[in-house]
This record gives sequence, C-alpha cells and structure tokens, in this order.
Amino acid sequence: MKEYVVGFRIDRKSDLVLLIEKQRPAWQKGYLNGVGGNIEPGEAPLKAMVREFEEETGMLVEDWENTVVLSGPGYQIYFFRSFGEIDEAKTTTDEVLIPIRLSSWNMFNIIPNLTWLIPLQLDKIDWPVVMRDTHEQEADHVDGGK
Repeated sequence: MKEYVVGFRIDRKSDLVLLIEKQRPAWQKGYLNGVGGNIEPGEAPLKAMVREFEEETGMLVEDWENTVVLSGPGYQIYFFRSFGEIDEAKTTTDEVLIPIRLSSWNMFNIIPNLTWLIPLQLDKIDWPVVMRDTHEQEADHVDGGK
C-alpha cells in the first residue's frame, strides 16, 4: 500500500494558508495542494510530514497535528495541520509555494478535496477524522494511475 502525507501550515495572524503548486503527478499539475509527499518505508507519518515540509519549504516545523486519515484500495493519506508563521517558507523545488488568504482559497485552482479539507483544518478537532474511499479499484486520483 502506498502512504502519503499532506500538510496545511496556517498563519492565523496574517489569515494565510501555505499551499504548493503541483507539477506532479500529472493529474495534479497546475493545481494547488497542501505540502507533502510519500512516506518512506518504515517511516512514521508524523516524521514524514516534518521531513517533507522541511524539504519543500526550508522550514523545520514539528508541531503537526493529524486531522484526517483517508484510505482506499492501495493507498492511505495522512493530513496534518500546523499553526504559525509562514514568512520564512522558501520554494526549494520546481513546485512553487503560494500563501493564499483563508477567505479566498476557493477562488484558486485547487485540488478538489481541498474544498472541505481546508475548512476542516480550521475546526476544533480532538482526534483524526478517519475516512474510507469506497471505490473498488485503486484510485487514479492518488498517484495518477499506473
């Protein structure tokens, strides 16, 4: 099973959420998504989130909170949130970081599930929401298919 992490760094003082303009997989190209990537074999989801965020933003952020676990045939995605400044985030890959206003996130070209994931990150959550994709085949929307 493939495992992934996606994180939303939220700066409440400036009313911003840090997203990234995806270049891959192909189905995500040009869309904004949270920062994240693959979980390495034997790696804990939280450790993967810390690593991926630092690799893609240059910022070491360790206070991630797991908010959603989405699983389906052949994949599992752990979604995280963290609150704090994003001023020091720098684009470190070919995928550009874009801070967007929390009040206008839906005006951007975003991955479709962000329409409910971003608002959920702003709610009081005591434990992760666990969801299951009920499609019977491995989802193309996770890694662009085979």
